[in-house]
Amino acid sequence: MERALEDTRLRDALGSPNSEALELLRRSLEARAERNAVDALRAAALLGDRGAVSAAIENLTVSDPGQRANALEVIETVGELAIVRPLVAL
Repeated sequence: MERALEDTRLRDALGSPNSEALELLRRSLEARAERNAVDALRAAALLGDRGAVSAAIENLTVSDPGQRANALEVIETVGELAIVRPLVAL
């Protein structure tokens, strides 16, 4: 969880990209933060309703905003709040 939050902080600290290299770094940090967040959510699923959280995590990858919102709501509802809430914000 800490790595995901730190990568997001670093990405945000870069500000608006003004070069191609900076944009690549920004996207890389964002992708790594997302991977770390999903890994942390999978670990959190072990503490709660594994089936519901695992299914919701899989639904985070879809492009439909409504489906993603439902998945985030399920994760926040059945997951360990201290772990899940900061990750859902990512």
